[in-house]
Amino acid sequence: IPFLFFFFIQDYDIDYGNQNILTLNAEFSHLKPAEVLIALPKNPNQFGDYTIPSDAEVILYENGNFFEQLTFKSSTDTSYGIYVSSKNLLSSNSYTIEASYGNLPTISANQKIPALPVVSNINLGKEFSEMNNYDTLPVNIFVVPNDSSSKYLSVYSYLDVDTKVMDEEGNYEIQNFQYRLDAIDDGSGFRDFKRFWTKILPASNEFNFNLSVYSLDSLQSENILSAQIVFVISAISEDGYLYRKSYMNRYIDNYGEPSIVYSNIKNGLGICSAKSTLIQRFKIK
Repeated sequence: IPFLFFFFIQDYDIDYGNQNILTLNAEFSHLKPAEVLIALPKNPNQFGDYTIPSDAEVILYENGNFFEQLTFKSSTDTSYGIYVSSKNLLSSNSYTIEASYGNLPTISANQKIPALPVVSNINLGKEFSEMNNYDTLPVNIFVVPNDSSSKYLSVYSYLDVDTKVMDEEGNYEIQNFQYRLDAIDDGSGFRDFKRFWTKILPASNEFNFNLSVYSLDSLQSENILSAQIVFVISAISEDGYLYRKSYMNRYIDNYGEPSIVYSNIKNGLGICSAKSTLIQRFKIK
């Protein structure tokens, strides 16, 4: 399950002291089915994992109209599972999720999936042939403004390499390897818990950051058939940005003041966010 249980308790008329409320975690994505995690309140002195029911009622609405009642899907470990839709969600549409279980208060949240980001150009600040084995690569991503809801962006970068590898019998086969490239903190963004470089798109619509690149010597091997830098670019909702930002603040000082993690679940705990993602490839060999 990709979601983490650290939440801000909002000011609703509910007995939070006894945790007598449901928890909901979801990140709606363009062209993907809804995946929603529902957890029951913890019992007194219960620590660790939450209890996830398989018989909650979870209903999704699209632009104010009934969309689907989600079904429970067990994981390989039967103590876990999520509620999923059979239909894909779409960017620029608004979705409301409602969940109920027994006599507990019904919880809900609403998210509009941001418009898909439109990239006009990607510039690399250095030629790979001129880079050292351990170096910094400036990246400029130019985004076409298309929707005010798409001003929060996050980018994940990695090297995608196809190489010839000899097997035990001396025959060559093609294998694919992927190497994560981490962004370097330039003061204008942050690396979230999924290692996406995240920040607010400036008025210039130019998304800049630096990548830490290493082991470039390995790309000179004659066995390397091709190499690309892959950019996974997501437009995220404001709620998604605020949650990621507040969650990362927890790690600034583990011995400092307690930090509040953003939540937007009415009558409950958790986070509901949304994103639209595209992939751009930049060939370097």
